[in-house]
Amino acid sequence: MKRITVSATSVFLAFSLSAQISVDNSQFFTDFDNTFSTPQFTWTFSGFDASGSDKLVIGTGAEGDNEDGVVVVDSITYNGQSLTSAVQQNNGQQNASIFYLDNPGAAGDIVVTFSGNTFGTNGVGVGVLALSGTADGVGATGSDPSRSASFNTNFDNSLVFASFVANSDSGGPPTADSPLDVAIGSYANTGSASGIVAYDADAGAAGPYTAAFTSVGNPLRPVTVAAEFYAIPEPNVAALVAGMLAFSAIAVRRRRF
Repeated sequence: MKRITVSATSVFLAFSLSAQISVDNSQFFTDFDNTFSTPQFTWTFSGFDASGSDKLVIGTGAEGDNEDGVVVVDSITYNGQSLTSAVQQNNGQQNASIFYLDNPGAAGDIVVTFSGNTFGTNGVGVGVLALSGTADGVGATGSDPSRSASFNTNFDNSLVFASFVANSDSGGPPTADSPLDVAIGSYANTGSASGIVAYDADAGAAGPYTAAFTSVGNPLRPVTVAAEFYAIPEPNVAALVAGMLAFSAIAVRRRRF
């Protein structure tokens, strides 16, 4: 009978992947100095539409209303749907987080719910991004109580999304360092918080990555979080052709029994 031998390299080439994420929409919201009657409180932001996208990503930065006040993000919803937490980190009264939602659907309010041993926030910044061409879920994440977060991305050409917050910077809003090349929005002296949300639409080859930010002054209690979102796998046409040619050249051997 005939036995066909297919090399592993040929199969790999035929199914090599090549895809890139597209950014459909972005928006930035800020607010400040809200005091609430209970240690759980919400902010509502309206007017964002992710109905034509397959992923919604939200980055937050917030500061508790006193030096000992610690806040955390309990939940974020979009049009009533709950987002999933990708990463969250505190540094004293500062908190930064990233949440996401696959297949977000029709437009609606974004509601961010905080809680903690405080009764309000001095300042909040929220960056929102709608994406297409993404795989479900989240890739690698990083966080650090500083102006940068380092981690290893898992996929080529992924999108890295990052949020930074610190105590107010009198010198002005912080800026994103390369390779974070697009700032969704930034703020300074919002209440007494400063921060920024930014992204890198193509992080290049998988491997070490640092999401870093620069402050004009020396604000207290900085914290940075970052997350990788990766593309839906798509066959590479050139790789498929190469795989087919390799397959056609496979030696067919006859074995007699």
